[in-house]
Amino acid sequence: MKGSSLKMTGKASKKDHRYDPRLLWLELGPGECREYYPWEINLIKAELLYVTGNWEGAEESYRLNLSWARKGGRDDRIARAETGLGDILQAKGNFTEAMQYLNSAYERFEGTGSLADMSHVKGKMGTIQWKQGNHQEAQELYEMQREMANRAGDILNVSRALGNLGSVHADLADNGKAFEFYQQALDLTRRIGHRRNVAITLCNIGTIHWSQNELTRALDCYQQAMDICKGVGDKRVLGMIYGNLGALYHSLEDNRRALECQNNKITIMGNLGDRLGKCSALDNAADILIQEKEFPLAERYLKEAVATASELQVEYHLCEYLALLAELYLLTGRSGLCAKTAGEALDIAGRSGRDDVAFNCRLLKIKSSGDEKSQAEGYSKLLTGEKDDHCRAELYYQLYRTAGREEDRRQALLLFKKLQGKEPKRLYRKRIAELCR
Repeated sequence: MKGSSLKMTGKASKKDHRYDPRLLWLELGPGECREYYPWEINLIKAELLYVTGNWEGAEESYRLNLSWARKGGRDDRIARAETGLGDILQAKGNFTEAMQYLNSAYERFEGTGSLADMSHVKGKMGTIQWKQGNHQEAQELYEMQREMANRAGDILNVSRALGNLGSVHADLADNGKAFEFYQQALDLTRRIGHRRNVAITLCNIGTIHWSQNELTRALDCYQQAMDICKGVGDKRVLGMIYGNLGALYHSLEDNRRALECQNNKITIMGNLGDRLGKCSALDNAADILIQEKEFPLAERYLKEAVATASELQVEYHLCEYLALLAELYLLTGRSGLCAKTAGEALDIAGRSGRDDVAFNCRLLKIKSSGDEKSQAEGYSKLLTGEKDDHCRAELYYQLYRTAGREEDRRQALLLFKKLQGKEPKRLYRKRIAELCR
């Protein structure tokens, strides 16, 4: 479209800049053909494609905008395009390339002094760290996001930062702090009417209710989030809700509905290109399939999750997938493979700070030894000096199953009842029922 023939339609007052070519379009610099590129319109298109699930189209639009902005020599627009591109790349699991674009965008925004944009970029950087299990680094970046957004008066980014901080604390099992952050985020997003963020925050609050066995409240949050999500057309958030609903149904031992929800998430995340999101659903679905003794499909799901997590280099999650695969090998009589896979998972868990996974891997290595006497000795050795009540309860339980000592049964039952009183869980309920027979 030639600059001389450019026509903008619509009625606008002198103060209404919605049709100002300088804002909506990008004119190339000296030496280029005098043309106007629909930069702002294409950016909105990219954002819409991202939300509605066409991630390939969104990435293409962001890259086109970046090309136009570079030709036009506008740092602010280069930075905005880099931010959008970095965001979609991190969503697809391309963390290294995403961080390169985000670092470049942040430096450009520093030059323009735009605190709101700098806050937005810090939040995206924090999400990359969070997805990789680097909670301290993520928390520091989210705190920067909140501080900059507060200074800029950017309520939306303040609410996002609060929600992000809630997710870090939820991962660290600090549900009280997580709920506090989520509630603050929900209050702000409702105040400004940002429906997509309301849905995300309701989904997160529902998970806190679920972890505290407040199932009616959890279901209500998930249903509200799903209704909003269907209205705004955000497929990724819809996939998250299905995953959380699946976990809730699994805890209620409704495996049919649980598996249906996880398979919905697998399909949605797979279509989007959210590889890490799909891995999470594959892992959860495999756990259900193992309980249903559908071992071949569970193994296929887990091997896909392991391969993808290895490619993405997300060791925080990889060790968890390997541990469940090791358990499947044990249940299907492949003790050698169980010991080998559990050993791999244990090494990765140690590097990633996953003490919970490391403990399970040590149990699996003992179970795969085959000899009951050596198993009992292994459990007793682990019990020496162990202070965590969950670990001690599980070790006494395994000792009782292996050696049949009444004292071990009583100790395990006492500890599981104590744990169930503090934080009700399906595993604790199952163990108590078995030990009371």
